[in-house]
Amino acid sequence: MRTLAFLAGDTPSRAVLARLLAPWSLPAGAEDPLDPRGKGFLVGWSENLANALDTSGFCAFSGAGLLVDGVATLDELARRVLPGALAGAEEPGRALLALGASVALLQHAIGAGLEHEGASSPRAPIATADWARELFEADGAWPDYARRRGLDAHGRVRRAAWAALGREELLRFSPIEGEPAPDRSGACRADAPCSGDVLLRAHGPLVRFLGSSARHALDGPLRVDEFLRALALRAPRAAPFLVASGRPVPVVLRDGVGLSEDELVHPGDVLDLVVAISGG
Repeated sequence: MRTLAFLAGDTPSRAVLARLLAPWSLPAGAEDPLDPRGKGFLVGWSENLANALDTSGFCAFSGAGLLVDGVATLDELARRVLPGALAGAEEPGRALLALGASVALLQHAIGAGLEHEGASSPRAPIATADWARELFEADGAWPDYARRRGLDAHGRVRRAAWAALGREELLRFSPIEGEPAPDRSGACRADAPCSGDVLLRAHGPLVRFLGSSARHALDGPLRVDEFLRALALRAPRAAPFLVASGRPVPVVLRDGVGLSEDELVHPGDVLDLVVAISGG
């Protein structure tokens, strides 16, 4: 919790979180604290980071804050806190996470009574509160975590993971590989411009000017702020509810997830534009 809260709660957008965890891809839903999807990935990555920082003696709170605030990259942080031999690695950030993954695997081994895969009598599972068990099992969060951590169905360390203990090879079991982002039909890659339509669903006062649901042509991809400015030029009556002082007015959602102004809108996207006017 000394690092996960920064990742799952304090990052301003999916794009920022994805950049933070690069080069590993971010699972769908991982950026939403209330969505169980992708949490096996984030919990494992956070475990690796916290364990490694604890081993180095550096404050895990401070380390996570430096990463999320963009003050340091993972490699830069690793060079500062790792002992000399590891700090000089070609990919020190990876070495840092591998160190933490080894500590996590040993923690699981101790929790399971140092049993390993194939033991004749698996230890009875540690009692878990009903509410916690429901969260663990939601959408396969716990099985996904166990698979990535190198544990079997009983929570014991798999032989192959044991064999990789203390080496970077352990990261192929550890939850830092992520899942490929979902393929959106008709979407462009960030580096491959294309043309198409974006389906806009307007909410609040925007409905009067854009309709509740309408398609708009896009030569993209475009950043959210660029897309809204282009839309304001096409629909000048809606402009005050789209852009003010050069900044986006509506909350822009894709698949229920808020987008920051620097994230990309692609042809094929379905976006909700939400404007709420305060009153009382």
